[in-house]
Amino acid sequence: MNNILETKNLKVTINNKVILYLDREVCILEKDKVAILGDNGAGKTTLVNSILGEKNFSGEITKKFKKMTVV
Repeated sequence: MNNILETKNLKVTINNKVILYLDREVCILEKDKVAILGDNGAGKTTLVNSILGEKNFSGEITKKFKKMTVV
């Protein structure tokens, strides 16, 4: 199967504070169904914004999909 998303050592820092840190490799396959769960402030939105390229991060994000625009 093809990976459509991979992250490695993803880290988001704002004002010298680490907001999100995934110190492992995450792979999502083409047919996977994924849910992002967590408490308020856990970094769910930060993760999505990083994947979409709307948030600065360090580490690696490899994606094989395009951001869709809803009109």
